[in-house]
Amino acid sequence: MIMKYFKKIFSVLFIAVIIAAAQPYIAAEEPLPEIRTLSTVCEADGTVSVRLWLSKNTGLVSLRFNVEYSDKLTLLSVTDGGILGEYYHSDNLQSPYTLYWANDTENENFTDNGVLALLNFALADNVSVGDVLTVTPIFESGNDNALDKDSDALVLNAFSGTVTVQNSIDGINTPFLYITDNNNIYVSGITENVSDITIASTYTANSAVYTVTEISDYAFAGCSEIESIVLPESITNIGEGAFLGCKSLSVLDIPDNVQYIGDDAFYGCDTLKLYCYPYSTSYVTLNNSGVDYQLYGDLYTDNEINALDLIEMKKKLLINTKVDENAADINRDGKINILDFIFIKKLCIETI
Repeated sequence: MIMKYFKKIFSVLFIAVIIAAAQPYIAAEEPLPEIRTLSTVCEADGTVSVRLWLSKNTGLVSLRFNVEYSDKLTLLSVTDGGILGEYYHSDNLQSPYTLYWANDTENENFTDNGVLALLNFALADNVSVGDVLTVTPIFESGNDNALDKDSDALVLNAFSGTVTVQNSIDGINTPFLYITDNNNIYVSGITENVSDITIASTYTANSAVYTVTEISDYAFAGCSEIESIVLPESITNIGEGAFLGCKSLSVLDIPDNVQYIGDDAFYGCDTLKLYCYPYSTSYVTLNNSGVDYQLYGDLYTDNEINALDLIEMKKKLLINTKVDENAADINRDGKINILDFIFIKKLCIETI
């Protein structure tokens, strides 16, 4: 009786396995390539450059699309980004403006992500502080508007961006652009090429104290020369695409109180490693955002702090074993010593 029972179960399981194996394999869909206008800010009197960014590039040799922009913007010139080879952009600097790349003899696809083109605009005399001017890429499927090396037609997503007109903050001499909200500052871009950046938590100008609370959407996107950046503990939001394509950025400490990390905030940061303190607000935010990160003190790399990390730290201090030096320097004093061991021990006690 028992044997019959087990034979019946085995038969059912065997049939289930056969049925499952017979199901067609459904491959995960690749994300569509994206053309995105990176939002920026500027002052009312002058010019502004707007970046068109290509990401999630699956491989192109030919691309054509138009860009529509506000009538308060006058297109002065276009600088090609150099990632799609030969270009034949329109000589007519009117909206809608046509951008076109064609490389019919190429045997390999162009697969780089980055700045497609830089659109350099003058602002009209009637712009006012607070104006938000839209720049919109228009891509239409078909008509050979996007092709790979095999002449297969591709589909791309296109996203608008904005130019926000703002007042300058007199008395603050830094290479950053700012959007102000009462006494808060949102870092929204950078005005010069630098490799190392430190952002203070507050800035004072004209007797007013401004607190830096946010890295705005696409603030440092495409800044491939940035190698290191120090964010203040006052930061609570890191916007969408904030560090998109920062290829040289290798290490970033996430402040403890970050409550929001936007989509693609670190997309294209090929060598970047993020660090945060365990059980901080940022720890919860990173978990919810799906972004890969390393905990300070997690020397055993199991994404938690426990006795195994104490053992690894002890081995580091006694016989100088190889560990993640950044994760081991928990108190951020530039040295790995008994103070870091005490920190891990305290965390272990708190989680018992």
